Order: sequence, then C-alpha cells, then structure tokens
Amino acid sequence: MGVVDSTIGALGGETYSTVTAWEAATDVDITAGGTDEQHNGRLTQRLTVTAELRMTGATTDSTHFRRLTFDNGIITTLAPYDPITDTGVGLVRAGNEVIRTRTETFTQLVGLLFEGASASTQSVYNGGVASSLMDGCTLRQTGTTGGCYRGDGAQIFNSLGLTTGGVAWRQNSAVDCIYYNCIAYDSGGGTGSGFQLGTDAASTIIRNCIAIGWGASNGDFTGTLTLGTYSDNISGDTSAPGAGSFTSETDTDLWTSPSTDDFTLKSGGNAIDNGFDLSGTFTTSLDGTTRTTPWDMGVYDFAAALSAGAFLKVPTNVLLRM
Repeated sequence: MGVVDSTIGALGGETYSTVTAWEAATDVDITAGGTDEQHNGRLTQRLTVTAELRMTGATTDSTHFRRLTFDNGIITTLAPYDPITDTGVGLVRAGNEVIRTRTETFTQLVGLLFEGASASTQSVYNGGVASSLMDGCTLRQTGTTGGCYRGDGAQIFNSLGLTTGGVAWRQNSAVDCIYYNCIAYDSGGGTGSGFQLGTDAASTIIRNCIAIGWGASNGDFTGTLTLGTYSDNISGDTSAPGAGSFTSETDTDLWTSPSTDDFTLKSGGNAIDNGFDLSGTFTTSLDGTTRTTPWDMGVYDFAAALSAGAFLKVPTNVLLRM
C-alpha cells in the first residue's frame, strides 16, 4: 500500500498550513491504486477553524482511505490528545460543526480533540457514515444545546463526548453505530442525553460505555433500547442497557476528577474488571496503554501502568463488527 503522510500546521516545514488545503489536495479516487492508497493528515498543532472541515470528496474503500491524526515525529513528536492535561492537537471552532464526513466512507479520526461552541442543535462532528472509524478522540461541546456527535454507521472506540447541556452521541438513522469503551458526560444539567438512539437501531452495539449527567428527566441512554446489542454499560440514572450493566452510579465514585476531565478510574468502582473483553477488536486505552483482563469500562484501563509518551495504536484498517 502506498501511504502518503502529510503534515498540517504552521510551525514551519509542514506540507499544508490548513486542514482545508490538505482535504482539497486529497479529494481524489484513492481506490485507483498507485502510490496514494492511504492519505494521513498529521496535525502538528491545535488549529482554530472558522468553517467546518468537510471530508466529502474522496473515493475510498476499506484499504484506501483518509486518516486525520497527530504528527508522530515528522515535524514534531506528539501523543494522542490528553483531556486531563489538555495537551495534544485537534480542531477548535467558536461555532457550529467542526468536522463533517457524512458522504465519505472509511474516514478515520485518531487521537484528536474536536471542540465547538454551538448555541444551536448542531454537533461538533457531523458524520460517521458506514465503516468510518473514530479512535481515542475527545469531542467537547461548550455550547448550551449543541451536541458532540451525530451520524450513522461509525465505529467509535475509546472516545469522550463532553457536553454542557446537549447530546453526546446521537445516532441519526438506520446505519447503526458501534460504541466500545466510550464515555458520555454532561456538566451542565443535561437537556439532551448521553447516547441517543433512533427507532431503527437494530444493529447498534454499545459495550463498556459510561453515560452520566442527564438524569431521569432526560436520560443517559435514550431511544429504542430493545433493539441492538448492549452489555456491560454504566449510567447515572436507571437506563444503562444490557446484561452486566450498572445503574444509579455517581461520577465521583467512578472517576478521579470528572469536573477537570480526569476520567481515570477510581479504585473500587464498578467500571473496573466488569467489562466485556474486546481484545479481539482493539487492545489499547485512551492514553495508549495496553488494556489488561478482566476488561474495564470507559476510556482508561485501571490496572495498566501509565506510560509517559505512549502512543495510541493506530489501526491500519477499519475493524470488523462483532
């Protein structure tokens, strides 16, 4: 496979100074073969965007796709975005949608921050069509009603949806999503919901996920929860679906300091050692450490030693549904 690594930023020496320039340059038929069968856009710094990044024009398949991620030593050596220290790279917009991938399949977003400040119902990430992948990302919505993710068909692992009143993870329609070891957390009294499913969620899978902050009046998990596959989840209300799930949990009993975005697991919490083993699909946690068995819920592994500078294991292909 011909892999093209391009750097994006303004530190000096990058291939492109903006993400829109990289996106436009790679709007090609990647399936045609040759030397550009995979395009990696590697951010060297956190970038402020004034309009949404639309990744919609390339022709892709399971082995020919575009990946937006962090630089791993071409210009600068970076790690995945760390919500605890607020270090790492990504895209920030003082407005509505930050990124949209609604018509491009197999797009991958790995180890990045996406932050928006919508005062409408718009989401930070609008997209995630069939077979796209998000791994180890933090979606933060600082507006009062906007959401983090709205889309169909994405596979989402080790990712955080943080809101101050909106919907963290919203599934649009019949092309169902897979959520593994994700967190939905609202710090603003939640007028939306954590995981919001439609009436046609027959193929949705939610495992090892935690949703807290929306309460009984709105719901941490909402929608048609009798469809799909659910297990080993946690909610602050009584809505966590599936066998092996825990309900009526409090954020401070589960996590070290959720008010400061520290979602590492607290000793003695029910998220530890009670998860579904997904080692056949992925093996790392948000901080790049290798997950241990028994499997934990949420984005971090409790038993794994924190490894300074550990890098997220970037998948080379879209992973199979379980």
